[in-house]
Amino acid sequence: MAATDKILARKEGRVGTLVFNNPERHNAVSLEMWEAATKVIEDFGSDADVRVLVVTGAGGKAFVSGADISKFGDERATEAAVERYNSTSQGFYSSLYNFPKPTLAQIQGYCIGGGLNLAISCDLRFCTHASRFGLPAAKLGLGYGYAGLKRFFDTIGPSNTKDIFFSARQFGAAEALAMGVVNKVLADSELAGFVRDYANTIAENAPLTINAIKQIAIEALKPDLVLSVKFSDGTIEKLVGAGLLVLVVDPQSAGDVARTAILLGRAVGSDGDLQRLAALHGFRFGDDAGVVDVGDVAGGALGEPDSSVR
Repeated sequence: MAATDKILARKEGRVGTLVFNNPERHNAVSLEMWEAATKVIEDFGSDADVRVLVVTGAGGKAFVSGADISKFGDERATEAAVERYNSTSQGFYSSLYNFPKPTLAQIQGYCIGGGLNLAISCDLRFCTHASRFGLPAAKLGLGYGYAGLKRFFDTIGPSNTKDIFFSARQFGAAEALAMGVVNKVLADSELAGFVRDYANTIAENAPLTINAIKQIAIEALKPDLVLSVKFSDGTIEKLVGAGLLVLVVDPQSAGDVARTAILLGRAVGSDGDLQRLAALHGFRFGDDAGVVDVGDVAGGALGEPDSSVR
């Protein structure tokens, strides 16, 4: 799967595992590794046999310790090179955060800088008692963008996020658990077995339910007015039939309600916002605009595309 031996991928049953394999440098990550890791999760994401993704680091001393500074001379020598590196690494974080299946971070040892960002991008995180965490951006004069900070805010809250970023200090597993950075702390000898069993437990559950919950979680944390989600053929019909989704207009294809859905119980801003959004894309809702009931969809309450607003 991967184009470098610094990134490993394996599949055991219904569980895919991504391994950062640069232990001599505490699993620091180069541009080549980010590119290979992105390809791995793309492959796992499209593999119907894989229901859970585990992310971990090789060697037992580090999960991921951030960027590989030994590569900076080549990878950050020019402004264009810096832009490429940042775009690639941020693209990986985003792909991992939006991965369509549950993701588990298996953390042993250092989880620093980009490694902590990577862990926060996973759904759940498990670590050993000796694990160490930190984000030294403020000590290094590095900036963090909106998307990365928002993942921290959404996961551990603004106060804990500010503490981690403002102080740039390292902290241990007990404090990480108290903050919500990790979900459980285990002995070194128990970590791998626990994560394997937990991943298999998830994989044995109903995939439609699990995937719907994952998509709801992603959608619920988006800003209002960008709440739409694409599903593969057949999936949306099953979810609507189960009462888990409510159909609305596809902003990219006015009137095509067969492939886009809004999650039940989550409105797109106010009713007025919804009306304006519909009008902007040439679609008229019924008189009682709002989140449309599945029964109304079946009865044709959505109406037809409105040519007068195009």
